[in-house]
Amino acid sequence: MTATRRKYTARQRAEAVGIAVVEGVTRAEETVGIPKETIHYWTRQPAFAHFRTTAREVVVEALWVG
Repeated sequence: MTATRRKYTARQRAEAVGIAVVEGVTRAEETVGIPKETIHYWTRQPAFAHFRTTAREVVVEALWVG
């Protein structure tokens, strides 16, 4: 029996990675319903470097405002 791989849209992947960077992989899994192993894999991919950088900048800016 072959396992069926689920495909996610670019928007779903971006949302999951963004949440994972800001709030953690477990919170991303709870929010978007994608397994945390998958999200963790995506967070290490060079294609998502922009989301990691952008999310960190947003968090830092929010801390300075607070």
